[in-house]
Amino acid sequence: MPSLDYREAVQALYGLQRFGVKLGLEKITSFLADLGNPQHSFTACHIACTNGKGTCAAVVDAVLVAHGVRSGLYTSPHLVSLRERVKTGGSCVPEDYVAGWVSKHLDYILRNRVTFFETVTAMAFDYFRLAKVEAAAVEVGLGGRYDATNVVAPAVAVITSIGLEHTRYLGRTIAGIAREKAGIAKAGVPLLCGERKRSAVNVIAEAVTRAGGLLHFLDHSVSVRELKILPAGTRFSYRGPGVRLSGVSVPLYGMHNLRNVALGLRAAEMMLAGLGLHIQ
Repeated sequence: MPSLDYREAVQALYGLQRFGVKLGLEKITSFLADLGNPQHSFTACHIACTNGKGTCAAVVDAVLVAHGVRSGLYTSPHLVSLRERVKTGGSCVPEDYVAGWVSKHLDYILRNRVTFFETVTAMAFDYFRLAKVEAAAVEVGLGGRYDATNVVAPAVAVITSIGLEHTRYLGRTIAGIAREKAGIAKAGVPLLCGERKRSAVNVIAEAVTRAGGLLHFLDHSVSVRELKILPAGTRFSYRGPGVRLSGVSVPLYGMHNLRNVALGLRAAEMMLAGLGLHIQ
């Protein structure tokens, strides 16, 4: 396969959308093994939900970066450039890396009919290894249990909220969708839950127990108080098990957004503790 420039590489990636959406871990596991399992080179905050995972992931990444941690951020979809999906230290993956990586692996990808999302996920994890990322905030793409990202070794997992979405793939009930999202639960790993609906919470609790994980509810772990709405956003105070923050400002409005920020702060606090650090 000849070398591609960035534009050609992106076109090749978009062309993989013809392989559709295929939930399952077989292809991504095989591809990552062929790459030397880069997903094992960093720890992760693995985030699944219907709404709010982007906010939560951005907060985790920002806190890690602010504390000197070499951080990665993997999100989807992007707004303008595909490079927005993969960031380290706040910077997008370089064009030349995308071009070189796709050129090197496109034969394998086409031969094995690896999907678009599986391919970009593998590229992200391979880049995180190259960039010597210590910890990454990783968004689930679709569902959780069979999502391509569900191969990371998380320090903490997060479920922000559950709603009806992608019912063709995830089921037609809140309980069914919650079951798929809760598939990110891992043995010995804390799962931080921001969902309140009983039909979802019961399913999540069962899944975490079955996996041997450790369930934490946001409302039992932190408090958000002293809300003040400002033209540029919202100012609030945050109290977690190991930290108190006053006068925190975010360019967001609404308690639902602040809950996602609080989830990100608590998840970052848990990740930093695993690295021997504390939120300051």
